[in-house]
Amino acid sequence: MSGKGLSRFSFAAIATGVLFISPAWGQIPGDSLVLEGDFVRTGVSSNGTLGVGGNTSPGFIFDATGAGAFNTSNDYLTPGTPQEGFSVEHDASGVYINNNSGGAAPMGPTSAPMVVPSGTSGFDNSVSWSGAVAGEFTIQHDYGLNNDSKNVQITTTITALSDLDNVRFSRWIDPDSGGTSSINTRGNAVIGFAEEDWVNSESETNGATLGLYSNDDVAHNTAISPGWSTDPDTYTAGSGDTVGDHTIGIGFDIGDLMDGESISFIYFYAVGADANDFVGLGSTYSGRAFTGNQGQIAESLDAYGGAAPAALQTILDTIDPLSDAEVQMALDQYAGAAYGSLPTAGLQHTTFYLSQMSGYLRGRMDPGDPLASSGYAEVSAESAMQLVSYEPSAARGSTGGCCTSHRAWISGYGLGGSAQGDGNADGFSYGLGGTQFAVEESISRNWAAGIWGNMAWGSVDGDTLGERADIENYHFGGHLVGYDGCDYWIALAGAGYDKADIRRNINVGATATARGNMDGWQAISYLERGRSVRHCGWNVQPYAALQYVYLRQNSLVETGAGALNLAIGGVDAHSFRSIMGGRFSTDRHLRNGRRLTPELRAAWIHEFLDTNQVVSNNFAIGGAGAGFAVRGVDLKSDWGLFGCGVSYQANAASRLFAGYDLQVNDVQTLHVGSGGVEFVW
Repeated sequence: MSGKGLSRFSFAAIATGVLFISPAWGQIPGDSLVLEGDFVRTGVSSNGTLGVGGNTSPGFIFDATGAGAFNTSNDYLTPGTPQEGFSVEHDASGVYINNNSGGAAPMGPTSAPMVVPSGTSGFDNSVSWSGAVAGEFTIQHDYGLNNDSKNVQITTTITALSDLDNVRFSRWIDPDSGGTSSINTRGNAVIGFAEEDWVNSESETNGATLGLYSNDDVAHNTAISPGWSTDPDTYTAGSGDTVGDHTIGIGFDIGDLMDGESISFIYFYAVGADANDFVGLGSTYSGRAFTGNQGQIAESLDAYGGAAPAALQTILDTIDPLSDAEVQMALDQYAGAAYGSLPTAGLQHTTFYLSQMSGYLRGRMDPGDPLASSGYAEVSAESAMQLVSYEPSAARGSTGGCCTSHRAWISGYGLGGSAQGDGNADGFSYGLGGTQFAVEESISRNWAAGIWGNMAWGSVDGDTLGERADIENYHFGGHLVGYDGCDYWIALAGAGYDKADIRRNINVGATATARGNMDGWQAISYLERGRSVRHCGWNVQPYAALQYVYLRQNSLVETGAGALNLAIGGVDAHSFRSIMGGRFSTDRHLRNGRRLTPELRAAWIHEFLDTNQVVSNNFAIGGAGAGFAVRGVDLKSDWGLFGCGVSYQANAASRLFAGYDLQVNDVQTLHVGSGGVEFVW
């Protein structure tokens, strides 16, 4: 991924039936999408083919200067009778053909072309299309184009809806840049492409060349068809070289697929100024990467050009003959994306303990109760064992006593849960235990101030990659709470130290464990405004809050894995979240004179900033390889927080409390149990 700027898409349809009109390109049909970089401008039609349909530009245009100056007279696809498409057949079917030239599309679209975010796809520009033949199979094409690339990568996935025998697939095009006649060849000895991997068409008019390439493990071959064949068997059979207005194509011999079985394979449309302008297209790793993170580290490995430092090159030589799936696992293991997931996990934990702390403060605020006494014991002269009062002083009508002015509490909690992988970074399970405390003193009738601390220890374990981080947090700060009639304020601020010992287990290409000792810190602020209202024996507390956290994860260099040790860049993560929720509680007086207070609580949390973090890594061994940026897991931007709890007033100076909380969205679930004790004096 080039990282040169924003993705460049032109939507052909904002809604069904609406056309996009551009003075430079003319009218583009609805449900099509234009995909554009610095060198290539093309389209993806509603039928999943390249080009926006028929003779309408853009079909497939190349600007050799990389300036984005696309000349429609050099369009490979739109002149004459356009032909670009794909076909599928199996032993119990005819040939299913989707062709850019128009007509029926038997592999009917189940989804119009859709933009895929660069953080997920790994490309500056990416489009996904899917279709199906009812009862037989579904098919999906994922198109990727980086701004600085001359290659459009296509990942095709076919999933059987019933048992299919001898499945074949082909992709083909009639290239006509500058004229209809081309020099069509298979393979290229100059740049080391085998005939089964590469077929190209070089324009006799301007020399511009377009080719199809794959080094995928799925059996494949290339061919040239003077008769413009759309049959996969033509392309899996191979052919000789030709000169003329012919199609070029690539065919994949997939074999049998069982009901529910899927297969994916990768190939490229590539363009160049001449037939030898494709050095680097057949890179061992970029062409085999599937996810964005894999693509990033693959580009770094390709930059070595087969001449990595000796120890690293030995490992790369070991993985070269492996299957694509094994190479993709190696890329994931080598990338160190866990260092991008750790800040996300840390921010989630901070949000949790701030919600716990603000909940403790919120729970002692009854309507109009002065903070000089609210939540504190007022011990009557008549009894040394009065309950902590949660009624305003005036309402109690106490006949004498003293007003407590200090308060302290300590609690422990255990947290466990999981976050799903996002298709790019690995998911993780999360286990953590901690304790937090606060000491507070009233500073006026309606205001109190205090100090607080949180200490936690736990682990984050990867789902599939054998990565683990043992983590520690030590955070401290101060808080201020105050009343304004029935309304209240809660303000918290603090900072703290974070530490993690990370282990990455590697077993593809080498057997090693990379170890990293990471430290960092957080700065924390939280502001809440709420109201306490009594109704029919219930205390109802709606509230809204804003939370900002800055998390710094320092750079480090791993040890223990030799050539696969990484130099990990520092991470500066910013989180700005809103919380809107409510608490519902009621007092129950027991026969022993004690008070039991059950409660329910719920909140919605929204993240306004990045939902996953990027870490810049490099191989510590050095050499010519470029650095690579990988993303941690994405936990989305919205969560629900639900909980219940109970407190028990043990005597005039203390109470016990316990609770359960659930933080959840469609990719993450965290369960938390907590309990503690509070004292007043």
